[in-house]
Amino acid sequence: MRARGFWLILETVVAYAVPAYHWIWGVIMLPLWLWGAASAESTSIWFIASLIGGVLGAIGVVGLLTVAIAREPVSTLNFSLLALLSCAGLLAVWAMMTGLFAGFSLDPFSLVAIVAPTACTVHLLVLCARLIGAEVQPFPH
Repeated sequence: MRARGFWLILETVVAYAVPAYHWIWGVIMLPLWLWGAASAESTSIWFIASLIGGVLGAIGVVGLLTVAIAREPVSTLNFSLLALLSCAGLLAVWAMMTGLFAGFSLDPFSLVAIVAPTACTVHLLVLCARLIGAEVQPFPH
C-alpha cells in the first residue's frame, strides 16, 4: 500500500475513533432501546435512528475512502450516493454528540468527537469530488 493510502486510512480511523466507540455501545444497547421504543419512551427512537445513520455513514465513509485511495474515476451518481450516505452518518454523529442537538460547546471532547469526523468526511469528499469524470491517475513511484 502506498503512503497516501496509509495516511488516509490512519486519518479516518483516528477521526472516527470516538464515534465508533459510541456506535459499538449503541449496538450493545440496541435490545434495551428496542424495548424502550415499544413503550411510550420516544427518545429510544432517536437512538435507534442514530445507530442506523451510523451504519449508513460507515458505508459511505468506507466507500469514499476506497475511491480516494484507488484514484479511479467516479460517476456523479456514485459520488452523490456516497456523499449522501456519509452525510447521514455525520448527522448521526452530530445528533448523538450534542445530546440530540440540545447544545454544542467547543471543548476538547467536542473537537475529537464532532469536529474531527466532520473534517475527515469533508476531506474525503473533496478528494473524491476531484475524481468525478477524471481520467485514471497512476500512483507516482
